[in-house]
Amino acid sequence: MLSLSAVSKATVPFLFVLLLPGVASTQDKSLSLRQTLGSAVRFAPEPANVSWGPKKDLLIIKGAGEGGALQAREPGTWAQREVSPEARQAAERRARNAGRRGGRGRRGGAPAARPNPKEVSLTRRAREGDYLLNIPGKEPRIIGKRGEREAHLSPDKASVSYVRDHNLIISNLAGDFEWSVSRDGHERLLYGYLDWVYQEEVYGRGDFQAHWWSPDSAKVAFLRIDESAVKTFTVIDHVPEDELADERAVVNETTNYPKAGDPNPTVRLGVAMPEAKAVSWMDLDKYADEEFLIVRVGWTPDGSRLVFQVQNRIQTWLDLNFADPVTGAVETVFREGSKSWVNVLETPRWLKDGGFLWHSERDGYQHIYRYGADGKLRNAVSRGKWPVSSVIEVDEDQGLIWFTGAQEKKIGSYVYRAKLDGSEMLCLTPEFGSHAVQLNKDGSFFIDRFSSLTSPTEVRLCDATGEILRRFESTPSKAMGEYAFALKEHQRIAARDGFELDVTLIKPKGMDESEKHPIWIDTYSGPNAPTLRNSWNYSAWHQFLAQKGVLVLQVNVRSASGLGQVTTATCYKQFGVQELKDIEDAIAWVGKNPWADTSRVGIYGWSYGGFMTAFALTHSKAFRLGVAGAGVYDWQLYDTIYTERYMDTPQANAAGYSASSVLEAAKDLSGHLVLLHGTMDDNVHFQNTVRFVYELQKADKEFDLMIYPKSRHGVRMEEQTWHMRKLIWKQISEQLLGES
Repeated sequence: MLSLSAVSKATVPFLFVLLLPGVASTQDKSLSLRQTLGSAVRFAPEPANVSWGPKKDLLIIKGAGEGGALQAREPGTWAQREVSPEARQAAERRARNAGRRGGRGRRGGAPAARPNPKEVSLTRRAREGDYLLNIPGKEPRIIGKRGEREAHLSPDKASVSYVRDHNLIISNLAGDFEWSVSRDGHERLLYGYLDWVYQEEVYGRGDFQAHWWSPDSAKVAFLRIDESAVKTFTVIDHVPEDELADERAVVNETTNYPKAGDPNPTVRLGVAMPEAKAVSWMDLDKYADEEFLIVRVGWTPDGSRLVFQVQNRIQTWLDLNFADPVTGAVETVFREGSKSWVNVLETPRWLKDGGFLWHSERDGYQHIYRYGADGKLRNAVSRGKWPVSSVIEVDEDQGLIWFTGAQEKKIGSYVYRAKLDGSEMLCLTPEFGSHAVQLNKDGSFFIDRFSSLTSPTEVRLCDATGEILRRFESTPSKAMGEYAFALKEHQRIAARDGFELDVTLIKPKGMDESEKHPIWIDTYSGPNAPTLRNSWNYSAWHQFLAQKGVLVLQVNVRSASGLGQVTTATCYKQFGVQELKDIEDAIAWVGKNPWADTSRVGIYGWSYGGFMTAFALTHSKAFRLGVAGAGVYDWQLYDTIYTERYMDTPQANAAGYSASSVLEAAKDLSGHLVLLHGTMDDNVHFQNTVRFVYELQKADKEFDLMIYPKSRHGVRMEEQTWHMRKLIWKQISEQLLGES
């Protein structure tokens, strides 16, 4: 194990020597199938634990392992300073969290921070399903005993809002005030709480929040969602707890779930004012003739105006609106439009002068635009035929902005700095790969966590121009010295129409090029969801396949290339059609090599990838094996907001839905198909697979089916994931390797 001390720029860490092509590792053992599950075998180092202290002026460096020494250093002089208690706690928390591999929290996987007993805090307890309200000097108070959900503290930490029995409640922490903002809420009329389709497709999976405090703590904006016209869908638990000892019946779970072309929930936007116990409703009469969505809600920094975004049902335009929270008067600042769809855009990033920064894809690529306090465009901050991903930091005093993006159609993530007027843009991290940075307090230094397809994660200290001042060693991966390991080879290839596709290929280590090897493709290929990224991400499963003599191919189809909306929109109104052509072209590229056997190609995917897999086997002759998990096999069976964003409605785009349908093409099945699905999937319903099975049976097609009781959109039970891994490997062995 190497130390985490600083290394000079000239030093090459031992870890990288292990990875250089042609350098033998110590044993070259083979993985077992069991080792491909979980994180017991990880082909990745443990990056150095380096961060900025609480004041963002000192580097805090923690040694490896429990009890590793802590150092505080000045980034410029490297002088050692005392480690503050706050910095020590933060470093230890990061070290604990680093070991929690693979777990996902409610929103993005970040574990809940421990509350500070000296401050008012509200912590959601995921296991108990309630909230713990900590008030200094008092016993902690539990919010949730009466079924309360979505509890949120006011900014001044004097009040709390939550939803009870589908109604929005506001109370103060003193315990002498409680106001039911609404009283008529029920299962199909929600106040301050999102329904299934809004949380899944608009605000983010697992995020049901639909009420937001104003910065001055005087008002609460909230959504009223009317589900009365929305059709329901029933998911069945065929294996309820103790079913044999009790009634031996199934358990029905019914959800309001609008499918493409069906009625959506209707929504209103209100503002609750606790002091007056009054509610005002925003004037949305201008949208009376539209089926509209309210896709973002926020406030101006002083709380004087409500800021919200409205889209039409099929999401071809988006309005940014300001509203008077008392009178409800609404002003539309501008409308974003598109020939395809407009993605949900984040709320404005406010500037000290009252202006704001805005992300837009109006020219086909996401860029940053600067608006004045009057709502008029001042300038584009970034520009060009490449997309900006996110803003890292804004320093208005220096007139600087830092953001991430990828110029020159490069895969990966790079960090740029520019003036707020759009001038003097500089790429601070040009090295090919993915960079995640943390700036110090004035942007004079930053920490860069860098990795690529061929370089494991390395932590660096850089100056304001991006020059690397120090590198921090990582703890090597033991697996990389024990098992046969093969790097991903990256290429940019030409599709049949000349479009350049990014692909990676893992070859068996020491491959015998006189033999032909089967090809295995893992794919997702959904809109703007790249399958491969230019970062260090190596799975034991792919290494296992390579050790067994399989070529592992991955390709970013153009609509999932991350190269901008202009490219993503190539899937508009016809899911699967262009994506399949791109996958076929990647197979043809590999097939030009004498050691690649294009008569033995397998493909696997889950969710959108499950759709792509089934679509490939019903619309192409290029595949001997397809393993399709939880796919949408006709887009009329999926929800309105996601589907209609890309496909319009079935009523308006019948031809596109037909061209994208796996059900209609069941009679054309070619190759061996294996269908997998969880019976309680509340996202992509098991109905999709049942309907597909029915069509395959009518067409007299042979296939395999495996269902996973009690599983939802992902198979999580350890025994079931092991069963599924064995099943997939059995199919690969028989269909691609010719083994029993």
